[in-house]
Amino acid sequence: MLDLQITQPTESAPLVRRLRAVLSRPARLHVRRTDADHEVVTEVAASAQHDHLLLGWRPGRDYTVTIEAVASDGAVATRERTVRTEPLPDAFPEVEVTVVDPERMAPGDTLTTIRPFVRRGAVAEHEYVVVFDEEGEVVWLWSSPSYVQDAREIPEGLQIVAGSDDPHVAWIGWDGSLLRRWTINGDVGTRVQTELGGVFHHDAVRMSTEPVSLWSLGRGPRVVEDFAASYDNPLMVRTATVASDYVVHHELDGTVLHEIELASLLPLERIGYDSLRETTDGWVDWAHANAVLPHGGDVIVSMRHQDALVSIDPAGPSVRWILGNHDNWPEDLQDRLLTPIGEVRWPWHAHAPMVGPPAPDGQLRLVLFDNGNHQAAPFTGQPPLPDSEVRSRVVSYLVDGDAGTVRTEWSYDWSTVAGGPLFSGSLGDADWLPTGTVLATWGSLRRLPDGRLNEDAGLSKRSARLVEFDPVSGEDVWHLYLFDLAENRVDGWTTYRADRITSLVERPVR
Repeated sequence: MLDLQITQPTESAPLVRRLRAVLSRPARLHVRRTDADHEVVTEVAASAQHDHLLLGWRPGRDYTVTIEAVASDGAVATRERTVRTEPLPDAFPEVEVTVVDPERMAPGDTLTTIRPFVRRGAVAEHEYVVVFDEEGEVVWLWSSPSYVQDAREIPEGLQIVAGSDDPHVAWIGWDGSLLRRWTINGDVGTRVQTELGGVFHHDAVRMSTEPVSLWSLGRGPRVVEDFAASYDNPLMVRTATVASDYVVHHELDGTVLHEIELASLLPLERIGYDSLRETTDGWVDWAHANAVLPHGGDVIVSMRHQDALVSIDPAGPSVRWILGNHDNWPEDLQDRLLTPIGEVRWPWHAHAPMVGPPAPDGQLRLVLFDNGNHQAAPFTGQPPLPDSEVRSRVVSYLVDGDAGTVRTEWSYDWSTVAGGPLFSGSLGDADWLPTGTVLATWGSLRRLPDGRLNEDAGLSKRSARLVEFDPVSGEDVWHLYLFDLAENRVDGWTTYRADRITSLVERPVR
């Protein structure tokens, strides 16, 4: 007997199917999915009752699914089903993939977020977390009701950080189901009752050591007298409600282990360009922390509007070192500024630092996405550069925290596939991959490599590029371009971060 069902477990993840089978005796399953140009074969260990997720379906396909149940004595029972997968949503970007060198490409699928560009504070009608296979075909899609700032794989499925309209951190299964959810002082999910309150934003990192915990970014309102009111005159001040960024380390039940306000370690008097902008909550965005990176007992925080990465010892808490331009820091932090060795270009408005492979002499190898905005600090007399004159890059720094020094190992800012430099004024990511290549995300592109605005080429105003490149040769290995025609969507599409994950069709069934 072979009683078999193939169902779609949730509407939010339309490219997932659940296979349930009840047999009269234990048998292993051989599952073969085929359509005109796509075939997936899945082997499942022997059992009398099977309940598994089948991943890796492509959209808009008619699959013939053949299931063979093979018992230990060699007896075989076969069933055949037809599965039609839903097409991609009508509102979805064009996808163009270039595989330059498949031998150097890190294996696996690519996980990223996709959202239509909207004005600050507005809620988009579509929010997607997407997995692309090596050929650029969508093989998993999750439609989110909230703005997804970050999505990364965890053992339970995916971890997302949602911002703006409904700030929270959540775990979801590959079937699209909600597994866990955390908010700061909220009423839905587990409450993380921080002293500073406010909301989660941008980033959260799951710690694998027991007991499992999360390092996250939060921000709450703080009224500040004599806060800067000008980028040109340091004597112009006002009373302002500032977004006070902090890092919070909490257990899964919401218990707070560490809560470190950045303004308790760094001067509110120091601003960078864009520090006077407001968050969607209406608070002045002094630091705009966008990444938290636990490493070796410390935690590294990327602060976009301070143009700095700061390594913090949570036990103090205290500042270990600061990687960034040396302008406008107070006397008591001068000895924490990393001294450049050789030619070092500082990062400006950077995103997504990541620890790379071990470096010589115990140095810390950091790769990050340097957006490159402005390339100047207020009150220095050096005017900020316009967007048309700057480019974004991926850079690897070698940091010696004990000696207080930093070197540039390499930087990449010219896509051989796109044909020139690219500038992403916001968003961005850079990941070391096991094969030695780097996967980078230019998440919000207004211009083509030749300098033309997208709309001048008949395209939507925003596009995005994911680039896997070889840092030694500087050559592209794999390139994914997300774009749209202006006639389809005026404002276009953005993405934030991307990860290379194990191929959905090659991993064991769950």
